[in-house]
Amino acid sequence: MTMLATVSNNTAGDDHTLSFVIQRRGAAAYVTIRGELDVASAPRLLEMMEHVERGEPSCIVLDLSRVSFVDLHGLDTLDAIADPTAPGARAAVVVVRPGRCVTRLRVAVACSDRQRGRGRASSRPRSA
Repeated sequence: MTMLATVSNNTAGDDHTLSFVIQRRGAAAYVTIRGELDVASAPRLLEMMEHVERGEPSCIVLDLSRVSFVDLHGLDTLDAIADPTAPGARAAVVVVRPGRCVTRLRVAVACSDRQRGRGRASSRPRSA
Protein backbone atom coordinates (compact mmCIF):
# COMPACT_ATOMS: atom_id res chain seq x y z
CA MET A 1 0.00 0.00 0.00
CA THR A 2 1.44 3.34 -1.04
CA MET A 3 0.08 6.68 0.10
CA LEU A 4 -0.02 8.97 -2.90
CA ALA A 5 -1.32 12.15 -1.36
CA THR A 6 -3.31 13.83 1.34
CA VAL A 7 -5.02 16.87 -0.07
CA SER A 8 -6.78 19.39 2.15
CA ASN A 9 -7.26 23.10 2.60
CA ASN A 10 -8.82 22.48 6.00
CA THR A 11 -6.62 24.24 8.56
CA ALA A 12 -9.28 24.37 11.29
CA GLY A 13 -9.50 20.57 11.58
CA ASP A 14 -13.29 20.51 11.16
CA ASP A 15 -15.39 18.80 8.51
CA HIS A 16 -16.56 21.99 6.78
CA THR A 17 -14.21 21.58 3.82
CA LEU A 18 -13.34 18.65 1.61
CA SER A 19 -10.17 16.62 1.96
CA PHE A 20 -8.87 13.42 0.40
CA VAL A 21 -6.52 10.62 1.33
CA ILE A 22 -5.35 8.85 -1.81
CA GLN A 23 -3.70 5.44 -1.62
CA ARG A 24 -2.50 3.10 -4.33
CA ARG A 25 -3.05 -0.60 -3.70
CA GLY A 26 -1.76 -2.61 -6.61
CA ALA A 27 -3.57 -1.44 -9.74
CA ALA A 28 -6.38 0.22 -7.76
CA ALA A 29 -6.55 3.69 -6.23
CA TYR A 30 -8.41 4.08 -2.91
CA VAL A 31 -9.69 7.55 -2.08
CA THR A 32 -11.15 8.43 1.31
CA ILE A 33 -13.22 11.61 1.09
CA ARG A 34 -13.77 13.64 4.25
CA GLY A 35 -15.90 16.71 4.90
CA GLU A 36 -18.70 18.46 3.06
CA LEU A 37 -19.49 17.64 -0.56
CA ASP A 38 -21.59 20.48 -1.92
CA VAL A 39 -21.82 23.01 -4.73
CA ALA A 40 -18.70 24.79 -3.45
CA SER A 41 -16.51 21.70 -3.00
CA ALA A 42 -17.63 19.51 -5.92
CA PRO A 43 -15.10 21.10 -8.32
CA ARG A 44 -12.29 20.00 -5.94
CA LEU A 45 -13.61 16.44 -6.13
CA LEU A 46 -13.48 16.57 -9.93
CA GLU A 47 -9.92 17.94 -9.84
CA MET A 48 -8.86 15.16 -7.47
CA MET A 49 -10.40 12.55 -9.78
CA GLU A 50 -8.45 13.95 -12.74
CA HIS A 51 -5.26 13.72 -10.66
CA VAL A 52 -5.97 10.09 -9.68
CA GLU A 53 -6.90 9.10 -13.26
CA ARG A 54 -3.54 10.40 -14.53
CA GLY A 55 -1.99 7.49 -12.59
CA GLU A 56 -4.03 5.12 -14.81
CA PRO A 57 -5.49 2.87 -12.11
CA SER A 58 -7.65 -0.04 -13.21
CA CYS A 59 -10.21 0.88 -10.55
CA ILE A 60 -10.89 3.86 -8.30
CA VAL A 61 -12.58 3.11 -4.97
CA LEU A 62 -14.29 6.12 -3.34
CA ASP A 63 -14.84 5.68 0.40
CA LEU A 64 -17.57 8.13 1.47
CA SER A 65 -17.81 7.04 5.11
CA ARG A 66 -16.29 10.34 6.31
CA VAL A 67 -18.48 12.65 4.24
CA SER A 68 -20.31 14.77 6.82
CA PHE A 69 -22.69 16.60 4.46
CA VAL A 70 -23.79 16.29 0.85
CA ASP A 71 -26.17 18.41 -1.20
CA LEU A 72 -27.84 17.64 -4.53
CA HIS A 73 -24.94 19.09 -6.50
CA GLY A 74 -22.51 16.86 -4.61
CA LEU A 75 -24.70 13.82 -5.19
CA ASP A 76 -24.97 14.62 -8.92
CA THR A 77 -21.18 14.96 -9.08
CA LEU A 78 -20.72 11.55 -7.46
CA ASP A 79 -23.21 10.01 -9.89
CA ALA A 80 -21.40 11.57 -12.86
CA ILE A 81 -18.02 10.29 -11.63
CA ALA A 82 -19.34 6.75 -11.12
CA ASP A 83 -21.15 6.64 -14.51
CA PRO A 84 -19.28 4.12 -16.71
CA THR A 85 -20.92 5.54 -19.84
CA ALA A 86 -19.66 9.08 -19.22
CA PRO A 87 -17.49 10.55 -21.99
CA GLY A 88 -13.83 10.08 -21.18
CA ALA A 89 -14.43 7.50 -18.42
CA ARG A 90 -11.26 5.46 -18.07
CA ALA A 91 -11.15 3.55 -14.79
CA ALA A 92 -14.06 1.79 -13.15
CA VAL A 93 -15.28 3.79 -10.16
CA VAL A 94 -16.75 2.02 -7.14
CA VAL A 95 -18.44 3.92 -4.32
CA VAL A 96 -18.20 2.21 -0.92
CA ARG A 97 -19.41 3.00 2.59
CA PRO A 98 -21.66 5.89 1.56
CA GLY A 99 -22.41 6.99 5.12
CA ARG A 100 -25.66 8.22 6.59
CA CYS A 101 -25.90 11.67 4.97
CA VAL A 102 -25.27 10.31 1.46
CA THR A 103 -27.71 7.44 1.93
CA ARG A 104 -30.44 9.69 3.37
CA LEU A 105 -30.20 12.17 0.48
CA ARG A 106 -30.21 9.36 -2.10
CA VAL A 107 -33.36 7.88 -0.53
CA ALA A 108 -35.05 11.30 -0.40
CA VAL A 109 -34.25 11.93 -4.07
CA ALA A 110 -35.54 8.49 -5.06
CA CYS A 111 -38.80 9.05 -3.15
CA SER A 112 -39.22 12.47 -4.73
CA ASP A 113 -38.58 11.06 -8.21
CA ARG A 114 -41.16 8.33 -7.66
CA GLN A 115 -43.75 10.84 -6.49
CA ARG A 116 -43.14 12.90 -9.62
CA GLY A 117 -43.45 9.81 -11.82
CA ARG A 118 -39.78 9.67 -12.85
CA GLY A 119 -38.79 6.61 -10.86
CA ARG A 120 -39.40 2.91 -11.32
CA ALA A 121 -42.76 3.19 -9.60
CA SER A 122 -44.15 5.16 -12.56
CA SER A 123 -43.57 2.23 -14.93
CA ARG A 124 -45.84 -0.09 -12.97
CA PRO A 125 -49.43 -0.35 -14.14
CA ARG A 126 -51.95 1.13 -11.74
CA SER A 127 -54.92 -0.89 -10.60
CA ALA A 128 -58.37 0.63 -10.97
